Amino acid sequence: MKIPQILSRLRRGEDGFAMPTAAMMLFAMTGIVTVGVVSSIRTQSGVSRDHQTKSALPQAEAGVEQALLHFNRIPSGSNACSPVTSTGPDAQGWCSAVAGGFDGGSFTYQVRPSSGALEIVSVGSYDGVVRRVRANASSSSGQSMFFSATVKSQDSITLDSYAEIRANSATNGDIALNSNARQCGQSSVGIGRSMTLASNSRYFLGGNCTSQSTEPGQAEISLPTVNQGDVATVNDNGRFFALDPISGNPSKACWDQTHGNGSTGVCGPRHLDIGSNTSVTLGGGKYSFCKLTMSSNSSLYVQAGRTVSIYFDSPEACGYPSGTTQMDIASNTRITATDGGPANVALLFVGSSSSETKINLSSNTTVGAGCQQNFVVYAPRTDITLNANSTYCGAVAGKTLHMDSNARIYADDGARNFQLPNTAAHYELSGFVECTSATGSQPTTGC
Repeated sequence: MKIPQILSRLRRGEDGFAMPTAAMMLFAMTGIVTVGVVSSIRTQSGVSRDHQTKSALPQAEAGVEQALLHFNRIPSGSNACSPVTSTGPDAQGWCSAVAGGFDGGSFTYQVRPSSGALEIVSVGSYDGVVRRVRANASSSSGQSMFFSATVKSQDSITLDSYAEIRANSATNGDIALNSNARQCGQSSVGIGRSMTLASNSRYFLGGNCTSQSTEPGQAEISLPTVNQGDVATVNDNGRFFALDPISGNPSKACWDQTHGNGSTGVCGPRHLDIGSNTSVTLGGGKYSFCKLTMSSNSSLYVQAGRTVSIYFDSPEACGYPSGTTQMDIASNTRITATDGGPANVALLFVGSSSSETKINLSSNTTVGAGCQQNFVVYAPRTDITLNANSTYCGAVAGKTLHMDSNARIYADDGARNFQLPNTAAHYELSGFVECTSATGSQPTTGC
C-alpha cells in the first residue's frame, strides 16, 4: 500500500478515537463539578446545622434569664410559683412549664423554688435542633454565711508581717502567708488553688495554733451580693442627731453634710464622720450609708439589746469614683454596745461589679487586749485591709482580705450563726451546666 493511502487510513482511525476520548474527558469534568457541588452542599449543611445548634442555646439561656427576671421582680407570696405560673408546684416541687421564644426559635422552662434558692431547667429549640440547660440561683436573704468559716473572701487572703487569723478561713482563690504570719484554724482554697508559706509563716489546723499542717482543703464557696431592698429610701437615717445622740463635741460629728451643732459640714451625702473623742449612739434598726469614717478615740455605740443593719450603697449610687474607701476606722476606735458588750451590728456593703471599693480597719489595739471590733462585715465586692495592730473579733467576708502589721482576727461564736437580713429575694446564678437533649421523668434528667 502506498504511503498516502496509509496516512489517509490513519486519519480516518483518529476520528473514531477522538469521540470516546472527548466523552471520557467530559465525564471526568462532570465528576469534578459533582464532587464540588456535593462538597458545597455538605459544607452549607454543616454551617446550617452549626447555626441551628448555636441558635438553640440562646433560646435555652433566654428561658433561664426570664425565670430569674420574674422571680426577682414579682413576690412569691403563698404560692411559690406565682412569679411564673398561677398553679403551685407539683409533688417534686416543680412549677408548671412556661413557654416563650424569639427570632424564630422557642424555649420552655421549669423552676423548682426552695428556701433562698432556685433550680431552673430550660429547653431551647431552633429549626429542629434542641439544647437543654440547668441553672442554679441563690439569694443572700436569710443565709447563714459564716457557719463553716468566719473569715471568707471571693478572690484571695493574704497575711503579712506577723498577721494572724485564729478562725477557720475560706476563699475561692489562693491563701498567701508571709513574714511570720499564722493561719490558726482549718482553711480551704479554691479548686485547683493553693496556700503558700514563706518567711517562717505557718498553718495550723486548730484555732489555738496547734497541729501544724501545710495542705488546706479545696472547695468552692458562695458569697452572694448584698441585696439592700428598699433600705436606700426606707431607713432610720432621720434619727441623726436627735434620736441618735452625740456624746462629746457635737461639731466633731457630721452626717449628710451637717454637723451635730447644726452647722454645715464637709461630710457628703449619707456620710457619717465621727471625730476624735466623740461618739454617736444608734438606736434604729436599718441605716443606709455611703461612707463611715472614724477618727482616733471615737466610738459608734449601739443601744444594748438592739440589732442594727447598716447598708453601704453602691459607689455608683453614692457618686463615688472607683477606689473609694467606704469605711475607714482608725486609732483606737470602737464599735460596741452601750453596755460594753459586743455590738449586734452588721455592716453590709453592696459594692459594684465594675468599680473598686475599699474597707480599712486600723484600730491600733494591743495584741493581748480583748476584741475591740465586735461586729460582722459582709462585703463580697469590696477589698478589706486590716493593719496597724488592729484586732478584730467577729466575722468578715470580702472580695479580698489583706492583713498586715500584727493585725489579728479571732473567731466569735455568735458570728457563726449570723444570717444576712431578710429582704426581698434577689437571685443570682451560682451554677450553670448543659444537659443532654433527651428528656426523662424529671426535668433534670440528663443534667
